[in-house]
Amino acid sequence: MSRTLDQIDTDLAALEAEFAAETTLSRAELANKMSDLLDKWQAREDELRAWMSGTISGGPNSDGFYPLTDAAGYTQLAACPAKLKDITQIPIQRITPSTSSLTLDAAAGEVVVLTLNRNVTLTIGSTITDTAHEQRLKLYLAQDGTGGRIVTWPANIFWNQQRKPILSVSPLYTDIVALSSIDGGVTWFGSFAGVAFTL
Repeated sequence: MSRTLDQIDTDLAALEAEFAAETTLSRAELANKMSDLLDKWQAREDELRAWMSGTISGGPNSDGFYPLTDAAGYTQLAACPAKLKDITQIPIQRITPSTSSLTLDAAAGEVVVLTLNRNVTLTIGSTITDTAHEQRLKLYLAQDGTGGRIVTWPANIFWNQQRKPILSVSPLYTDIVALSSIDGGVTWFGSFAGVAFTL
């Protein structure tokens, strides 16, 4: 049996009314849903405030990671801004040798400021054997007020163009040497990054 457009419209209107009647919330139900929504919003705001003002040793695990919940209700731990700053900054090892032999550990920080107050024989390695990541060392070699200090390099450094760097000997001059390792600090590739800087 064929139906007119008016009949189809009437049927659709009836279905819509029936659906609306089934899905219409009472005032109490609507108030409860609004209250739940506001509670979730407030909890997310509280999480965000705690994350924004977090410390590098704060959070539920005392590691600088704080819980953040997304709109779907999924919560995960995220590094707070202070923690992100801490893990992206490069720690500096400042060393003035007390003997003529010195071991540098890449795991202690990839930047080394070495004040040359005597001739030094270096050993370079890493206490973390990680062959899945590159390890780097940038050495700032600063002559003291006397100058003329000599560095004896270890055999596990392979130099750019097979040439060891010739360091400045003038007092208070600084040279920069860059080292990188792809085998966990067993061997290193070395290059001269800068020479004869003065402050």
